[in-house]
Order: sequence, then structure tokens, then C-alpha cells
Amino acid sequence: KASNILDVDGSYGPINKVINFQDRLTFYQSRAIGVAAINERSLVTDTSGIQLALGTGTVLEQFRYLSTTTGTSHQFSVVASTSSLYHYDAILRKMYKLTKGLEPLSDMKGMSSFLAKNVDGPIVDTDITLRTTLTTGGIGVHSVFDFRHNRALFTFLTPKKDIPNFTIGYNEFMDAYESFYSFTPEMYLSTGRRIISIDPDENNSGNIAYLHDEGNYNSFYG
Repeated sequence: KASNILDVDGSYGPINKVINFQDRLTFYQSRAIGVAAINERSLVTDTSGIQLALGTGTVLEQFRYLSTTTGTSHQFSVVASTSSLYHYDAILRKMYKLTKGLEPLSDMKGMSSFLAKNVDGPIVDTDITLRTTLTTGGIGVHSVFDFRHNRALFTFLTPKKDIPNFTIGYNEFMDAYESFYSFTPEMYLSTGRRIISIDPDENNSGNIAYLHDEGNYNSFYG
């Protein structure tokens, strides 16, 4: 239906990610973040004291931008915790945290110089983390939130020429980047307090899944 369509400003790039966060539909374009209003209603009281809900009758009514300075071209870099949304902006080479406001997380927590130095090239405008073959590795950024350890994990695939893949974790309780990790899968799956990732070894053809926090400590895909 026409009432279910809402056009945003295309000058900020395509919509690369839509996520329902805290009952708000948040969308990410390459250079912007916005929120769409869905079935919003206002309550009024009639002369008998009964409250009535007023609306326009449309599903998607309007939208507003939270930022027109940052967005993401990597749909899987957007990840939600119970209190925040995170994303990586490959154009600015920064990580952001969205709670009540938008925070340049990598700038505030001492990671900006590392990302500026080690992330560049095709990864800036390429997102093929899930469309790989045995001869070509993934390119892009994807993430998962580890609710068991209260941390957001970001994996960078083909971050820059001669720079190996890496995974970095930001811990919400510590409010700091806690560590780099040696695992760099091309896919994450989150099931509540458990994380499953796919063995990145090309010889396994992506057919082996690994359950994190099980088995030998600090041993991945072994």
C-alpha cells in the first residue's frame, strides 16, 4: 500500500540497515541515521472523560534524522545491546555508540588512530562478509553482542592491504575496549547468552560452526 512507503533523503546514500531497537525503527544510510514513526497515536480526553487514540491511519507516518554526519555501509556492523546501538562508519573510520545521544566511541576510548591506520581500501565501500568463495575472502565489517560478557565484538575482514583480519571487543560494563581476539569468522549467530560463529578456515568450506565459551580455554576452531 502507498501508506506503507516512506521516502528518506537519498543524498545520504541507500538504506543499508533497518533495526527495531527499543520499539523504534532505526535506519542506517551510508552517511545518516534516522528513526521512522510507525503507527504513532496521541491520546485525547473527550467530554465524558474517556481517552481516545488519534492517528493518521497510515503505517509509516514520518521520519527524523538523528545524524547526517555518520552512517554505515556495512549492514552487519550494526549491533544492539539492551541499552545501546553500535555501528562502524567506514567513511570516517570510526565506531559509534547510540544511546540517548550519538557518541564517537573510538575517538573517546582511544581507538581512533588504530582504525585510521589499519582500515582502508576496498573495505570502505565493500560489504561481502557473507558472499565469499574458497578463492576470495570476505571484505567488510560485522559484529555481534555477547550478552554473557557484556561486550560488542567487531570483526574486520580484509581491513587493508597487508593487514590481517582482526576482531576487537568493547565492554559495556568497563566502558572501554577490552581486547583484540584471534578469531575472525565470516558469520556470527547470537542465541541469547550464546554465540555461534563459522570456522573461517577455507578448507572447511564454511561448514563447521563453533560455540563460543565451550571447550578448551582460548582455543578457537581447534
